[in-house]
Amino acid sequence: SVLDRGATPVAVAGTATDAHIESYELSFGAGTAPSYFVPIATATQGVAGGSLGSWAVAHLSDGHYVLQLVVRDRAGQTAEARAVVALDGGAPEAVIQAPSADAYLNAAAGIEGTASDMNLASWRIEAAPGETGTAFQWSLLSEGAASVVDGSLGQWAPLPSDGRHTLRLTVTDRAGHVSTGAHTVTVDT
Repeated sequence: SVLDRGATPVAVAGTATDAHIESYELSFGAGTAPSYFVPIATATQGVAGGSLGSWAVAHLSDGHYVLQLVVRDRAGQTAEARAVVALDGGAPEAVIQAPSADAYLNAAAGIEGTASDMNLASWRIEAAPGETGTAFQWSLLSEGAASVVDGSLGQWAPLPSDGRHTLRLTVTDRAGHVSTGAHTVTVDT
């Protein structure tokens, strides 16, 4: 799963139970096969489907991490569970390159630009009559779920009626970050 690497710690929930539990330790390690783990929380009481600890992630780098839960009982036996997660603290890239801002269009036009993120969920291109700050009647032109870098984001065809229109690119990543790029063009057929 992809988690937001923000200022708020990530609440880690799960189950750490045993009839004779001695303790559990929740820890994390960098990468998908960490050589060591850093403790997040320890406790001497079991948890059944609740909070195991809060993981402070604000100062970590974006990337993959392994969360590890080790439960020990009074007989010295241990059980371990691991989960690979990705931290993402960056906003996606949303750039419309063509048609350029304030361009005049008199025929159908290709829309080019960048809709990209390491953990991309989706992107969409929409158009609406009016200036960037006041446009509100959005119509979907194209959408996708794969990153596009300096490439085609779709076609604007047929063109709407003459006048000022805004193109808007919205890019969302799996951590919930959203970026928007928009500019206004003039349709003059």
